[in-house]
Amino acid sequence: MAVNIAATIIAFAVSTGITFFLTPFIVGRLGRAAYGFIGLSSSIIDYTSLITIALNAMAGRFVSISYMKGDKELANKYFSSVFFSNLFFAGVLLLLSTFFLVYIDVLLDVPPGLLGDVRLLFGLLVLNSMLGLVTGEFGVATFIKNRLELSSIRNVIADFLRAAILLIAFSCFAPHVWYIGLSGLILTGYTVIWNIKYRNRLTPDLRVNIKNFDLAKVKELISSGAWNIITKLSNILSQGLDLLFANIFVGAAAMGTFSISKTVPMMALALMGAIASTFAPQLTNYYAQGRNDLIVQELQKSIRVVSCFSTPILCSLYVFSGDFYHLWLPGQDYRELWLLTVLGFIASPFTMPQEALWNVFTITNKLKYSSLTLLGESIGVFCSILVLMNFVEDHMQRLIILACTRTVWGFFRSMSFLPMYAAHCLKQRLTTFYKYLLHSVLCLAVSTGLCFLLRNLVHADSWLKLIMMILLSCVIGFTCNFFVTMTRHDRGYLLGKIGIHIK
Repeated sequence: MAVNIAATIIAFAVSTGITFFLTPFIVGRLGRAAYGFIGLSSSIIDYTSLITIALNAMAGRFVSISYMKGDKELANKYFSSVFFSNLFFAGVLLLLSTFFLVYIDVLLDVPPGLLGDVRLLFGLLVLNSMLGLVTGEFGVATFIKNRLELSSIRNVIADFLRAAILLIAFSCFAPHVWYIGLSGLILTGYTVIWNIKYRNRLTPDLRVNIKNFDLAKVKELISSGAWNIITKLSNILSQGLDLLFANIFVGAAAMGTFSISKTVPMMALALMGAIASTFAPQLTNYYAQGRNDLIVQELQKSIRVVSCFSTPILCSLYVFSGDFYHLWLPGQDYRELWLLTVLGFIASPFTMPQEALWNVFTITNKLKYSSLTLLGESIGVFCSILVLMNFVEDHMQRLIILACTRTVWGFFRSMSFLPMYAAHCLKQRLTTFYKYLLHSVLCLAVSTGLCFLLRNLVHADSWLKLIMMILLSCVIGFTCNFFVTMTRHDRGYLLGKIGIHIK
């Protein structure tokens, strides 16, 4: 776990560093409106996963558990059935996307000068999505063997490759937004090659064979994963439509501002999700052994570990994101960006530490109530936005509504359903996961207060000062969690490992 988390953090740091330098570079050459279409196009392509989510959401679970139990024949049936089914779905995706590309100027507010670029961007992203869909299951090998650091190393190299492609494209040729789609397609091809190599090395007995295709297994996967359609639809309604709503209600330019405000926080959310995902292989292994007690211990540990990373990040985001935007994107309204960033992630202290709890519903195959709850929440978010938009005309107020609505609903879900139903699925007390979550929130409140005082004493008007302030903020946040959230065993283990490495 330690190796996987370390590799995940390194991969995130590299990806963040590259994005840090590339974003102002790209915004400066494309403009704010064009940059907004990068996020919007990715969101719309993501909507198409509704077609395949029932099949693929649970595929990794069934392949992994069968393989971990030693039933290689059954694992291969699931593996091959998923591959050939995804080939069919890729064809369906191609047909739907062709219709969208033809009428894109009717369906979206696209400035005339960007129409050709945006259409080509979507086309490349569709090809990227099809390639990822057909080959996605090959990445299961690193999960089965709990070698997620291999995936992280691959991602680090891929990020450098992406940066090189974009820098060459934007520096040597006329700027076009479709360069983003081209770089994504190349990276997916690179990822596929390495996933196949990892599959051959780690799980050589997992093979695609048409003889292993079993329609009954496809039906089983779809039946088990059908509730994931509702979960995915819920995610689209609650947050995937943010940029689309911004495009419709406030226009392309304001959508660009909103897209920029989501860049850094979404990277932080992705990091927490990546750290939480390092617990998934072990949780799946414990479930295959029938050890609910070990699953609970691992989940409680995940809350403590993720909190140690989320507190410093959220503290820095709340206190210093305005200064960051001011230095990072001169010419943009950094106060506006700071407000949208904070409002959009004010519930994150309650949601981030619990990321690993979502694994419970997958490994126990109890997705019905989690999916229905998310759907109810998402309908609430969707309806709230539509209603509130009728009461305000100011563009900034509408952006604030878009940023706040999902946060409010997410807070209530994270403090009620998620920890309680996860405990119920594992046949534990409903309060099992609250203790360390509340510790995490307390640490963040204290750390943020101290950092606000620090910011009032030292104005971060240069990159050096800002970096020093953020580092100090991280030290404060991690120290607070070290003594409040982590257990005595956690502290002893961590100090012991540090001592070993020092010696």
